[in-house]
Amino acid sequence: MKPYTFLLRDKPKLAFNIGSNEFEVIDLADQKNSGQYLFSHLKNVVYKKESTVYLVSALSYIFDFLSGTGASGTFKDKARLEIALKNKTLHIWLIDADKSKAQTLCQMLNNRKQM
Repeated sequence: MKPYTFLLRDKPKLAFNIGSNEFEVIDLADQKNSGQYLFSHLKNVVYKKESTVYLVSALSYIFDFLSGTGASGTFKDKARLEIALKNKTLHIWLIDADKSKAQTLCQMLNNRKQM
């Protein structure tokens, strides 16, 4: 397979270089995610869409009502990729990233782990 690069974000850079036996993560927003990983160690990749955290949001409205602080709001869990490997799980936040490319990348990585 010809190497391929998925550039999900320019600043800070978030890119995936896909090789024949491994993939490389370049995550300048969270350096602990950066590195090279073997497809043979890949268990699963999940794309998680941005979603509202209803419990925290409800508690903030209740606290605001009781205290009158005006600090209530709707709290959201940001979109992310969760990459499960043999020894660890990467949580890659997709803030200002191309979500469509991230979904395509997720499918491609999951297809490669089955080879």
